[in-house]
Amino acid sequence: MPTMEAMDFEKTAYIKGMEEYLKKLRSMPNQEAVERSRMSLENSHIIQADGQFTERYHYSKLHTKR
Repeated sequence: MPTMEAMDFEKTAYIKGMEEYLKKLRSMPNQEAVERSRMSLENSHIIQADGQFTERYHYSKLHTKR
C-alpha cells in the first residue's frame, strides 16, 4: 500500500499537470482551445464524436443543465 507521502506527491503532480494544461488552453485562440478540449474529452471516453456524453457519463448532462 502506498504511503501517504507518495499519495500526496501523486496528487500534487496531477494538480500541477492540470494547472499547466489549463494555462496552455487559456493562451490558445478560442477555437483551438475548444477543439483541443473536445478531443481530450473524446479520448477520455467522456463524450462521443457527436458531442453527446457516453453512457457512463449520461447523468452528467443533467447536472450541467442545472
